[in-house]
Amino acid sequence: MNAAGIPCGRVLGLGEVFSDPQVLDQEMVLSQQHPGHGTVKMLGFPIKFAEAPCSLRRPAPEVGADTEAVLQEFGYSGDDIAALRSAGTV
Repeated sequence: MNAAGIPCGRVLGLGEVFSDPQVLDQEMVLSQQHPGHGTVKMLGFPIKFAEAPCSLRRPAPEVGADTEAVLQEFGYSGDDIAALRSAGTV
């Protein structure tokens, strides 16, 4: 296909992708300390800015950690959220 002008390449497995020299050189695999999970690897930033470099600021929150704040932004009161929790909705 390359000879016909169609760019192509071998499909890599996850283990191969995350150990690929180009992926590592482009910093597309980042490590972050997470308080509940130790060192976790995640995808890096696909766009690089020389004058405003991207960086990891904090680990990902646990599932549901921001539920109350999000519901409050949508206008739910504390009583509404308590009722949703009691009903097992959140």
